[in-house]
Order: sequence, then C-alpha cells, then structure tokens
Amino acid sequence: MNTHIKTFEQLTTKELFHIYKLRVDIFVVEQQCPYQEIDDIDLKSHHIYLKQGKDILAYCRIYKQNDVYHIGRVIAAIKHKGYGTQIMKTAIKFATQKLHVQSINIEAQTYAQQFYEKLGFVTTSEPFDEDGIQHIKMKYTVK
Repeated sequence: MNTHIKTFEQLTTKELFHIYKLRVDIFVVEQQCPYQEIDDIDLKSHHIYLKQGKDILAYCRIYKQNDVYHIGRVIAAIKHKGYGTQIMKTAIKFATQKLHVQSINIEAQTYAQQFYEKLGFVTTSEPFDEDGIQHIKMKYTVK
C-alpha cells in the first residue's frame, strides 16, 4: 500500500478520475445525496490517498480557506479495515509537519463523531443539516 499526497496540478488524469469516481460513488450514489461533488476547492487542495495496485483505499483533501485549514471528503472505500484512521493520521501529520498548521477544522457527518474524537477532534457546533445529512463542526488543535 502506498500513500500519495499531491496538489491538483500534480495529479494525473487517471488519478483524478479514480478519486472523483470514488467520491461520487460514496457521497452522491451510496448516500443518495445529489449535490455538486466536484468543486473549486479541489483546485487548491492537497489530495491525500492510499492506493494498493490500481485501487484507492482511502482519500481526503486538505485545503486552506479564509486562513483556516480544513480536511474534507474523507472516504474509506472499505469500512472497518482501518483505512479511514490511516488516511486521517496521514493528513494530520502532513498538515502539522509540512504546512505547520496549529488547528484543522472539519464538518463531519454526525454518525462519525466518535471516529473523529478518537483522532483528537472536538465538537464545536450543534448538529446542522447539509444537503440532507446531519453534520457537526469539529476542530483539531495541535498540542
């Protein structure tokens, strides 16, 4: 298994295709949530993914918006194998060691709250609806 961290410009067209396919398969089709999955944030993100052979096992992106760093689009292609934890730990390490961030914000689906808490995130909002799915804002602060 290999970990890749690339800017949008560094991604090949095949890598981008596989990333978009995974994101649409999960966030639009599986979760039955029609929304604009591909957005301008992709252009300014670092795309982080775990790959085995030609398969992407986990993915997330990290980006800066309004002087705040965010992690989003967190996906594990296969549940309960530790890929989600691995991709998040990689993203946090990259953000803190390479981007020198002091904090990271996420908007998590409420069912994943405990998953993110185990990684050190704390809830900073009440639940809210985003595209028909309950979310909460959470924050990771470097200790």
